[in-house]
Amino acid sequence: MRKLMFFVAAVILVASCTPKAQVSGCFAGTKAISYGFQSDNDTCIEIMEEYSDFKDGKFAFNVSDEPGELFIADKEDFITFIQIYLAQGEKLVMEGTMADYKISGTPFYQDMGEYHELVKGYDVRVRQALMAMDEGESEDEADELDDAAMEDFERIKQECDQAKSDIGLEFVKAHPDSDFSAYLVCYLLRSDFNEGLQALTERARNGKLKYLIDQTVQRYSGYEASMKAYAESKGKVYVGADAPDFTLKTIEGEDFTLSSLRGRYVMLDFWGSWCHWCVEGMPKVKEISEKYADKLTVVSVDCNDTEARWRKAVEKIGYMTWPQVYNPRSVSIDGTYQVEAFPTFIIINPEGKIIAKFEGEGEHFVAEVGALIK
Repeated sequence: MRKLMFFVAAVILVASCTPKAQVSGCFAGTKAISYGFQSDNDTCIEIMEEYSDFKDGKFAFNVSDEPGELFIADKEDFITFIQIYLAQGEKLVMEGTMADYKISGTPFYQDMGEYHELVKGYDVRVRQALMAMDEGESEDEADELDDAAMEDFERIKQECDQAKSDIGLEFVKAHPDSDFSAYLVCYLLRSDFNEGLQALTERARNGKLKYLIDQTVQRYSGYEASMKAYAESKGKVYVGADAPDFTLKTIEGEDFTLSSLRGRYVMLDFWGSWCHWCVEGMPKVKEISEKYADKLTVVSVDCNDTEARWRKAVEKIGYMTWPQVYNPRSVSIDGTYQVEAFPTFIIINPEGKIIAKFEGEGEHFVAEVGALIK
């Protein structure tokens, strides 16, 4: 169940309820849930206590005054989970079962509920494809079967993402003054984003979700630069090739140039404050930085972030004492290095050659890096 657990591993535990609950409703057949919340102003999921105070399936609890993502899982069945946005100052009601529920509440969630009914069939289809791929995963099966299942899942997800974006764009046009539409436009496909943004009223564009729109504009604004950098370095950046030199700003505001570390091993850590797995794996990066400090320098390259969020994340994590540099979308060093997943680690030898590339940290990641250092 590895792929499914990747989607729900962040889901953990709950807080107590109050009379004026932010989240409430009724889940038939559910006895206990766990949940986690990730604030839009934070980098980590907040761990809370288990919630089991169900009465005939009814529940009510508060989470946070900040906006962010709520993750809910059935304690008895972690495959059944919900991820839903909590808007500031709104109240969410969910009723039905955890696998098939309706959304209502204050105006934001009334609109979300209408959209949810239009697209939930596509979400079910993607989940079923994910489960089918996961159930077919076995060490005894041929690799081509796993590849076929992955390709089938990716095809279905792409089809459903396109359908949901088409429906979302029409929803935004029909509800141009809705705060939920301002949220929804940020999750349309890139090809639909500008049309959706233009459909919003000035009030919706500059309302409570303005910060999310601004983040999305910034993310998409560097897309062409990123694709250009990726295309230009295709076939040129690989294990055994010279590591492309670059200069980026450190968190202290100084210029950092990769070639200044010639003569030492270097590990480039491509990460982002938005990436849960990057933050979760940072202790291993710290261990590498300390354990091999005599021969290797770790350089963490922040990607797809605002500078403010990057600085806040480094400050919050607290122990990232090795060089920290910021990669603006307009520069796209991650594109130059052919980074396709986060975190990605590039190991460079003292002569400036790329000697290894890791996507994520495996169980023996620290030892594997150590084995590369002579």
